[in-house]
Parts: sequence; C-alpha cells; structure tokens
Amino acid sequence: MKPKIATYTASKAAVETMTKILAKELEGTGITANCVAPGPTATHMFLTGTSEELIKRVIEECPHGRLGETKDVAPLVGFLASDASEWINGRLLVLMVALSRVWLVQYFEICILYINATIIPVI
Repeated sequence: MKPKIATYTASKAAVETMTKILAKELEGTGITANCVAPGPTATHMFLTGTSEELIKRVIEECPHGRLGETKDVAPLVGFLASDASEWINGRLLVLMVALSRVWLVQYFEICILYINATIIPVI
C-alpha cells in the first residue's frame, strides 16, 4: 500500500465534488468546470511504489498494450479548455480504457488509486 493514499484519494473525491458545485455556481457566466481522471498513467507518482506485477497487469488489460501517457490526456484537456466544449459542464471524464471489473476491484483493494482530477475553466 502506498503511504498517504487515503489523503490523496479523499482529495480527488473533493475535487470531483467541487467541480460539480462550481459548475452550478458559475451557471450563466460562460465558464465551465470539469475534471479528468486519466486512469493509470506513466507518471512518477504512479510508478513510484507500484509493483512491477501490478504495472504488468495494467498493461495487459489495456488494448494499447501500454500505460497511458500524459500525451494521451493532453488532447482531451485541450478540448475542454476550448470553446468547442461549452456544453460539457460539471463532469468527471474518466479515461481508463478497457479495464476489467476484476482488475478494478484488485486495483482499489490494494489502495492504488490514481485519479488526476483537474478543474478546467473555459472562458
């Protein structure tokens, strides 16, 4: 189990809730609030303390045969920051691809939750 994961996961739940509240509070301003949960992404935070066995299982479950990378998430974030996304508001966009239910249960049971939630205002 990664140290301090409870604090980390609680903060991500708070960001998701804050996103929904902000979306309602900013109604009529032309500003939207959304958050992105990219799933297992090859970042220092995910890779540090994650067993090679778990990383291998994640890769096996992904149709691309690899962990996600920040370049996979950037186009969605760019879209959300553009005027083209004006009808998307107060949403959590989950990018975890093709992960089996069994794997997700194991993933959460060992408390390695990786959700990088970001609020993106669109003006």
